[in-house]
Amino acid sequence: LKNAEEVLHLDLTSLTVLRRVPVESGSVNGRVRYGVLSPDGARIFVAYRGVPGRLDVIDTSTYAITPLPLTAPAVSANPGDLIFGPTGRLYFSRKNVAAGEASLIILNLTTMTQTPRLNGGRIMGLDFSPDGAIAYAADGNAGVVRAFSTTTDQEVDTDGVAGNGLTAIPAGIARAHTLVVSPLIALMQDQ
Repeated sequence: LKNAEEVLHLDLTSLTVLRRVPVESGSVNGRVRYGVLSPDGARIFVAYRGVPGRLDVIDTSTYAITPLPLTAPAVSANPGDLIFGPTGRLYFSRKNVAAGEASLIILNLTTMTQTPRLNGGRIMGLDFSPDGAIAYAADGNAGVVRAFSTTTDQEVDTDGVAGNGLTAIPAGIARAHTLVVSPLIALMQDQ
């Protein structure tokens, strides 16, 4: 539940609440902003509004909560999006980070290593190409959609002209909250 103080674990087959898990956000203003279930169903990852640099991991068998400190914390950032990529890695974007701070963190759940990417900016929406090879990140500060490889985690060429350095799609939108990638076009919703 967005902006809540608890996470609900639901059974969508029986349409019942399996468990209400109260979370301690560590801040008077902190509320659940995003929650996402791991592909294997074993963990729920929770990001908070008002608590920069923190993810909690809830074990779905015991409901134990373990804080996951980020190796690239941001002083003033709030979560922008939390989504699992096609290879099972967790992509956590942050908005309003200062120059030099990572606005995107990619978490490998097998090794628990964290890869910081896209310094600075306001990364709000994340999505992936239909084949899973490219990740797209809406950067509201720059008004662009950034593209990067899900294999190398490096920004990639977006216009097919080698060597010109264009690694972002001009979008002209300041507050992109939702990013949807289709085989034909990337669309953003302004909120």
